[in-house]
Amino acid sequence: MKLFRRIFLLGACIGCTGIACNKNSLELPPVSSPPAVLRLQAKIDGIAAVEFVFQKTTVPGSDTVRMFIRNLDKLPLSGIRYVAELCNAVTQNFDNCPLQVTDVIPTLAAGGEPVRLAEWVNTGMVLDSQRINVGIISAGGREPHPLSGIYGNVSAGFEGADTVAKYYGQIRGYVLADGTATFRLKTAFSKNLNAKGLFTGLQAFDGELLTEGLQPILFSLDSVTLTGTRKLIDTTNGKCIFRMKLHTAFDNQVNFILSQTSKQ
Repeated sequence: MKLFRRIFLLGACIGCTGIACNKNSLELPPVSSPPAVLRLQAKIDGIAAVEFVFQKTTVPGSDTVRMFIRNLDKLPLSGIRYVAELCNAVTQNFDNCPLQVTDVIPTLAAGGEPVRLAEWVNTGMVLDSQRINVGIISAGGREPHPLSGIYGNVSAGFEGADTVAKYYGQIRGYVLADGTATFRLKTAFSKNLNAKGLFTGLQAFDGELLTEGLQPILFSLDSVTLTGTRKLIDTTNGKCIFRMKLHTAFDNQVNFILSQTSKQ
């Protein structure tokens, strides 16, 4: 009996180590589950250079997600601007992907030591590679794409064959250092679309318009005319304005999408 009592009291003391504990109570603190971990790599110059690590710790009634980054290169990296797009569902679209986290990391030492970037508490975030996207916008010593950046909504004009807007909507997105682009669009009728493609310099933007339940629609870059000047992409005053020409009409009436965004 004495042995049992000693073991029980020892267990209670161990459970209270390092936290506030009522010495007159034998109630143990909540037991946390083993951390869940998601690892996603991002490329610089076509080579996987950094790894984003998401770690989720859960205790009854609470959860904490921490985001780290570590250098996969043998050399230090500097001036890294990243983007992490967090979606609350596997179906990624304008409504389901409301949060784009971005920042600049001055230096990232070689050797793979993780650096904490952000933390979220009690958000219910699910660690799933189908819900989280990461990428590098720019890195020191590398020449990024001239359009690389995060873009907020100004407006999206859904136009007919005559390039006259039939209705408007919203658009936001990001362009990575290699010109890979993702834009989320929402029409005036609450339809969600994704435009994914590749900018080749400032001369071309080719990709697919994706919407749930429909076949992908190919698009290419058309020109815009602003203040009497005709150009492929307008980047004056911190904006990025371009027109996508759809190879197949969307919604039986939309042949072009005039996208107007502002650089964040």
